[in-house]
Amino acid sequence: MRRSGIAFAYPLPPTHPRGLFRLIVGSRATGLLFANGGSEYEINESLEGRSVIEVSKNQQSVANITCTSASDTLTLTTTQQKFKQIGLSD
Repeated sequence: MRRSGIAFAYPLPPTHPRGLFRLIVGSRATGLLFANGGSEYEINESLEGRSVIEVSKNQQSVANITCTSASDTLTLTTTQQKFKQIGLSD
């Protein structure tokens, strides 16, 4: 597993994210969803800062990765406002 640098980039080539990502804001967590190459990705972040990346293919789970460092990136109001501004959130 790569520990530094970019190991995964989407979309390629870089383009506006509208229509490619979906942000779901819940009362206790926020999720960012997208699909690439037949796989579906869901990044979930709780208000406590715990993040999990779930990967599935053909509706079968293929990976469930718990992030080792805490983050509040998706749950930040400023992040959610930016997503709304670029058309990724209601």
